[in-house]
Amino acid sequence: MKSRMSNILIYIASKMVHIFTILGFLFCAVELHAQGEQIESQEIIIIKDYKVNLEDAVKVGFAPNTPPSENFKTDKLTYSIPSKLKKLEFEAKPIQTIILYCP
Repeated sequence: MKSRMSNILIYIASKMVHIFTILGFLFCAVELHAQGEQIESQEIIIIKDYKVNLEDAVKVGFAPNTPPSENFKTDKLTYSIPSKLKKLEFEAKPIQTIILYCP
């Protein structure tokens, strides 16, 4: 049953490759045909240089809507940092390679 399904999927995939290949050739043919038209040339007279003008942007001013603050009472936090690091007795095993087998 599995081999029949895989054969069907392979057949469908090969047909899709053929369809996309044909569509690609058709697309290229249309693009090449569009490039064949000639554009008539025009004479342009430049009167003066182009001046770049960048106007100032309008700044949008708004205040964010924040919820009203509440007074929270927290307990005093205490902690201590050891002056020396602890030595851990953990040894990692070496990584072994995995052998992949594909029929």
